[in-house]
Order: sequence, then structure tokens, then C-alpha cells
Amino acid sequence: MTPIVGRVKRIVETPLGSRVMLPQFGSNLFELVDKTMDERYRLLYIAYVFEAFWNTDTGELWDKELEPERIIFNDINDTQISATVILTDGREVQL
Repeated sequence: MTPIVGRVKRIVETPLGSRVMLPQFGSNLFELVDKTMDERYRLLYIAYVFEAFWNTDTGELWDKELEPERIIFNDINDTQISATVILTDGREVQL
């Protein structure tokens, strides 16, 4: 795993509110566990990933080098989701 992938995954895979000193850090993806994987799920997934990059209190990025431009939802099946985070500098990270 490259450092950039690790940094993105840390932001996205940390449940929101799980860090005592940084309760705004992380994403709401955990709320999608055991939900029906349909169009609503897809849209929430994209929104939760995108908003995880910002501190909701200050509006600033958690990591200045990781500003998402868009999230592409590649594939979904009963057990796995494939998405790509495209950063403003052109780098792509597979989730």
C-alpha cells in the first residue's frame, strides 16, 4: 500500500466520532453496514466518502494534499464495493 492510499483509507475507513480528540474525523460509511445496496446506498456512499475529507467544524481539509475532485462508484455486488477517489491533482486512489 502506498502512503497516499494509506492516508486516504485512514480518513475514509475511520468511523466518524471514534477518535476521542478528533470526533469530527472520519466518515459515516459505517452507517451503511447491513443496508440494501441500491441507488440510495450508492449516492450515500459517494457523499460519505467525499465529506470525510473535510473537518465539518472548520471547513478545512484534514490533509491539504488530499482534496477530492470526484468519487466514482465503479462496481457493487453482494459482498464488495469498488470506488475510486480522484484528487484535484489527478491522482487516483482505489477503495
